[in-house]
Amino acid sequence: MAISQRLTKDNNTCPDADLGALCDTDCRGAYIACRQNCNDLTCDNECAIEYVECLSDCPCGVNCPNGCEDCEHPTCQPSPCEIPEENKDFLRCKNSNEKMLNGCLSNCYSYDCSEICTQEFLENTKNCPCNPGCPQGCPFCPDYNCEIDDGFLAMTYFYSFSAPLEGNVERTQINYPIGNPLYITGSGYAYLQDTFYIFGGEYDRYMISKLDGYFYKIFFATEIKNGESHYYSNSVAVLSDDSKVLLCFTSDIDYKSCMYFDGSSVGLESSKTNSDHILGCIGNYREAIMAFGCDSTSRGKYAEIRDPETGDWSYTTNFPIDNIYTEGASCIGVGDAMLTIGGYGDLSQAIYLFKNESWNRLGNLSTYHYFGSVINFNDEIYALGAYAIEKFTVDTTNGTMSSSTIFYDYPPALEYEIYSPLVIRKSDSERQKELLI
Repeated sequence: MAISQRLTKDNNTCPDADLGALCDTDCRGAYIACRQNCNDLTCDNECAIEYVECLSDCPCGVNCPNGCEDCEHPTCQPSPCEIPEENKDFLRCKNSNEKMLNGCLSNCYSYDCSEICTQEFLENTKNCPCNPGCPQGCPFCPDYNCEIDDGFLAMTYFYSFSAPLEGNVERTQINYPIGNPLYITGSGYAYLQDTFYIFGGEYDRYMISKLDGYFYKIFFATEIKNGESHYYSNSVAVLSDDSKVLLCFTSDIDYKSCMYFDGSSVGLESSKTNSDHILGCIGNYREAIMAFGCDSTSRGKYAEIRDPETGDWSYTTNFPIDNIYTEGASCIGVGDAMLTIGGYGDLSQAIYLFKNESWNRLGNLSTYHYFGSVINFNDEIYALGAYAIEKFTVDTTNGTMSSSTIFYDYPPALEYEIYSPLVIRKSDSERQKELLI
């Protein structure tokens, strides 16, 4: 405390004492963490020197005696929380808490249980960046982890990698319990109720397994539930309330039916689509699920929407191009719209937006996207295609997109070898690791 008092201006005269106090708290936390890693006096002294330097640069510190006036400390920069909905840390925390809330509520059967879930959600949300527990946002959040290097993990049958949003893509190691890479070939996948599940695939179409590890060491559990047959990753989607995942259009049942998995039980949906969607995709559209695509030119134009209340499917506006194969596309919900990305032949680089019963072609990828995967980070879309990972942003209000840029070029030997990769956000895998500890 004595060091802090000597290196900061009197709180009664410094105009930005509140920001100085936040900075002071951050410096103290770094100092304590530094000391915990020390084993000798020299290390302790180095920690103390860093602490003094940190305090000196704070608003109201000796280098910024007039608070934020002419002070370059990060706490004096324009607040990243002026528009919380545009702050990626706030959105990450908010989305994570909402997933936990939905997972908690899905297991509740009483008012008291729902109240407990809601109270936990409200308490956790208070600590999010830009909320009362962290008004300045990251990195000044005492009860929220700002350090997660978000990005995604992509897993294929013989090549898997870690892709941070900033930095270099690195190859990762996978250990299969059966020693066979076909374990995930053609599998569906979904992140349901804080758990990453893998469904079916070439090795065993009836198997459901889950991710038991994370990052460089990825282990898959043995079978946890014998489900219905499933093959093809793009016909899988989680309902908006996180209560269950749909797995649709597999050859061993029929191309109009969907199965469901709710985390413990498996069954067939009572309603079917009106048209076949062989090798089609499904994705979230607002509160509903939308199905699109077929390997038949006569049926490739049909799109259908599942009513979230009844589960019934009904036709919506046909795809704007008739007599075309629409198989192999990826579907993904973005805001109040759904995107279809890539597909077969003439559609292999096309990006379409569906909104308000209308289709709009937004633009093109630079490379082919056929039986690929896609992931959304706060409306920035990463498309894992045949030759590269591309990224672009979408404005669903105006129906426009940015130019698609190459995020990662696959090594030449892998071109057109990345088939339907399983993709999970690193922050979600970090969350699952915490649940497994």
